[in-house]
Amino acid sequence: MTLYAAECLTSHRCQLGEGPVWDAASEALYYTDILSNRLHAFDTATGNQHVIQLNQNLGCFALRQDGGFVLGMSAGVYTRSEDGQHMDKLENPQWNAMVRANDGKCDPAGRFWCGTSDEVEGVCEGGLYVITPDGRSARLLSGLRCANGLAFSAAPCISSIRPAARFSGTASTRRP
Repeated sequence: MTLYAAECLTSHRCQLGEGPVWDAASEALYYTDILSNRLHAFDTATGNQHVIQLNQNLGCFALRQDGGFVLGMSAGVYTRSEDGQHMDKLENPQWNAMVRANDGKCDPAGRFWCGTSDEVEGVCEGGLYVITPDGRSARLLSGLRCANGLAFSAAPCISSIRPAARFSGTASTRRP
């Protein structure tokens, strides 16, 4: 059996650090500090830390194929250009102020899956949403307290989300 030793890459401490994403092309590790409204990028080649300050909680994100990010935030899902000059809220999905984006991932088909979490204890308003690469979205599950722990196959994935219309979809194997 091979044993591995973990090492700390940065001395930065988060209030609520989540969602690490490795970008092999830039050799950077991205992660969010949800409660500080920040997206972090740690350059493993140089040891430099870059911080993108946002104006609301950032629960999750994915890298976009054409650069930039898809961001699951308190008020909805946004796209942000790589240079930060453009940030646009997608028309859908929409959720109410009692929830915020909590966990999200891109699947091998380029769809961004975003789960929300209650901001008000016990309201069970959270849901699971999916957004296709052409921007269509659907709420697949509702009545959740906290959608968390999304995972897909080991295939690499980069999102190519663009705004567009809604579609209908399904989710399977819901666990209590």
